[in-house]
Amino acid sequence: ASVQSGGSLRREMGDAAEEALLRSVNDALGEANGWRDASSTELTRAYDTLVITGGLMAGLAEQNDPAMRGMARDMADSTLRAFGLTP
Repeated sequence: ASVQSGGSLRREMGDAAEEALLRSVNDALGEANGWRDASSTELTRAYDTLVITGGLMAGLAEQNDPAMRGMARDMADSTLRAFGLTP
């Protein structure tokens, strides 16, 4: 699996860490009652939201502005915490 981030996630984390992160997020979603009980329309909306949010974080992370990169990291940390994962 690959995260579309222009390679910045892979450069920062490495392939093994990226795979572990994606597996952890997938497992957390699979265990979430709201996710399991969601309709196909709700799942599509959630997926679309996650793709847009991920793209936004990736775009911010690739900026030359340290404040923007920090904002991307904060958003990523908050997203992971929302899924019960430790950044």
